[in-house]
Formats: sequence, structure tokens, C-alpha cells
Amino acid sequence: QRMIKTLFIARQQLREPYHQGHTFSHQAVFGAGFMGQGIATLLAQKYPVYLFDHDLTTAEKAKESILQQTQELIAKGIKSTDSLQTLERHIKPTDDLALLADVDVVIEAVFEDIKVKKSVFQTISTHTTPECLILSNTSTLPMSELSQFVSHPERFCGLQDRKSTR
Repeated sequence: QRMIKTLFIARQQLREPYHQGHTFSHQAVFGAGFMGQGIATLLAQKYPVYLFDHDLTTAEKAKESILQQTQELIAKGIKSTDSLQTLERHIKPTDDLALLADVDVVIEAVFEDIKVKKSVFQTISTHTTPECLILSNTSTLPMSELSQFVSHPERFCGLQDRKSTR
């Protein structure tokens, strides 16, 4: 019951500043590996997405991989060429942390190492606004521990969608 109450309170806190038509028009994904690419691909179908990794080259290669996979799906008749153009336009590999000042949602998808995640969350917290939602795609680390690394833990939660990369 305590967990249900905590979840309810957290959901209410997350909703408060985002009522009546607020859109999440600026997104960022930290971690351009398998999960980060899947998350960025889903978001980029509708929104511009900044894609970060430990260096710009890795983020750029991740975008190339996403586009190549999309081209393969087009060849199989699963996706349209419009979807490729949308992804090309919306996925923006970058290492410019100043861009985080305009982001509404940041999703962390780096590998499961608490030290790496701590560094990433501290970086995100330093460059985002207090209203920005910060999500972690962790599957093994406790949210309560990770929330200690962000400056606004009331805006932090876990995100784990096993279908996100399919």
C-alpha cells in the first residue's frame, strides 16, 4: 500500500506543471547504444531528439545505424520513405550540453554502471531546468538510489518498456 501511495503522489507531482496542453516538444536521450537507439527512434517519429553519448562520433554512428535499419525496413515494405526522412530530420546527435536548457524530457539509457549513471544524472541536472522530467531506462538499479543523483528527484522516474526497441 505504501508503494501504491508513493506512486500516486509521484504521478500527481509529475502532472502539476504539465496540465492543460503542455507538450513535450523537446526530447533528449543519453546513451546511443541498443536501448538508446530504440528510444530515440520512437521519440523521433514525432519529436526532435537530441542524442548524446560519451562522444559525438558515437552518437553520429548511432544515428547512421538507426537510418540504416530504417532503410532495411523500407526495403521490406514495413516502413515508408517518409519515416526515414522524419528520422533524418528529427534525430540530432550532439555533444552540446547547452541544448539541454530547452529540453522537456531527458531519458537516460547508458549501461548499467552506477558510477556512469551518477555522472550522467549529475550532468543532466546541471544543464536542465527544474521542470524537466528525467527518466532512467535502468532495469537493474533501484530508482531510489538513482534519484539521489538528480537535483529534482520529484521529477525523476524509471522507464522500462521491453517493446521499445522492436
